[in-house]
Amino acid sequence: MGRVMGDLALGRVLGALVRRKRAIGLPQFMERQLAPRLDNHRVGGSVEQEIRFPGFIVGGHDPFHGQSHHVLRCVLRLRPLPQTPGKYPTADLSYKLLTKFMTIVKLIFEIDGCAPKHTWGGTTMIMKISRRAGLIGLAMTVMAGAVPAAAQDAPRYAMLVRVLGNTAFELAHVGAQEAADDLGVELIFTGPTENTAEGQVNLINSLIAQRVDAIMLSANDATALTPALRRAAQRGIAIVTWDQDTEVDARTLFIASATNELIAMGPARIALELADGEGDIGVISGPASSTTQNLWVDELLRLTEENPEFAGLNVVEVAYGDERSDKAYSEALGLVNKYPDLEVIVAYSSVAIAAASQMVRDQGLVGQVSVTGLGFPTEMVDHVTSGATPAFAIWNMVDVGYTTVEATYNLLNGDISGAEGDVIDAGRMGEITVGADGVAVMGELFVYDASNVQAAADLINSVSE
Repeated sequence: MGRVMGDLALGRVLGALVRRKRAIGLPQFMERQLAPRLDNHRVGGSVEQEIRFPGFIVGGHDPFHGQSHHVLRCVLRLRPLPQTPGKYPTADLSYKLLTKFMTIVKLIFEIDGCAPKHTWGGTTMIMKISRRAGLIGLAMTVMAGAVPAAAQDAPRYAMLVRVLGNTAFELAHVGAQEAADDLGVELIFTGPTENTAEGQVNLINSLIAQRVDAIMLSANDATALTPALRRAAQRGIAIVTWDQDTEVDARTLFIASATNELIAMGPARIALELADGEGDIGVISGPASSTTQNLWVDELLRLTEENPEFAGLNVVEVAYGDERSDKAYSEALGLVNKYPDLEVIVAYSSVAIAAASQMVRDQGLVGQVSVTGLGFPTEMVDHVTSGATPAFAIWNMVDVGYTTVEATYNLLNGDISGAEGDVIDAGRMGEITVGADGVAVMGELFVYDASNVQAAADLINSVSE
């Protein structure tokens, strides 16, 4: 309790400074005395400060910029801290309790004749530091005493996928839940029923209202989600992307399953072998708005144009299946009808590779046109054994989900900031170093064919049950 009282006496100290009109200005005092309590991190190009107290965080946005020494502009935003040995404990600070605290603060300033000039959701205030400011410390102390010491709500991480019903995301969910259970984190798994930016934006807004601690998303649009993600970050929610990225300044970390070059090269090498070193190939990607998938396609085109190893491959067209089986099937059929000499279809989408394989089987083209790309063993067993897809490549989505939660936990605990050179302790996945622009790369792809696809599918099914 002594430690709590000491920390929560901040208001008294500030009040005393103003009353005594000490020579040192308020900003200088904050810099010298409170700097150890300030965590600075970039959110959309601005700096956000957070003052840590036992049990909760009081956050402010550029509190002193443009303000006099006697006026403090702050945004009070409270959220639980992760329960970590040796760090601040998590306290159950409910919205009801927060409202009570803000009511006490409001009364203090009404008594002193300087009530908040503006309130927003009970959390944003422009207040004058005066002789009554010391009472804020008392209010905090009262509220700290009202919070049960045993209240230990688990941090809540939301895993937001591009669309529900996709096996890749279901596997990522399995790995994410494994890590969440290990770390004592509550995991919320959600996604839109259709692969649209609007659907994800609506869910981001809902998660903001639920006051989750982190949003971990596979983005279906690189730019359309940015405003919603910035709103979330401004409310203290950590933003981590995986599988498909957003704009760099809309998130802190991106967990990449492999580099774009490695992802492009895996299916390209298979296509090269299937075409006996040269021939026409068609490409089917996901949505045209998908930044990550577009990067994979761009890397494939670069390989065929600049790398002598792939010079024999001629990319005749890039089509987009929009992560819909019917659309991908139609696009694959269009490719074989339009290009009679087509030898290989390369699909940079797990939905598209299965749909294109089914089209080849339905049209009796097995042995004439081969399909490869990125797929999942559970969905590709029949297509591999039929010969429509002799081989394909993919990363382990269970591990991707697991690593994403581990990295998010590292971030919220303050073990990493997302800066280049940070080392993520990823549990059973070992250590992963963060590269430029907050990108953490996991590793190379694995190739599946008739020799191993059934065993892999059986293993995944056993884990998913």
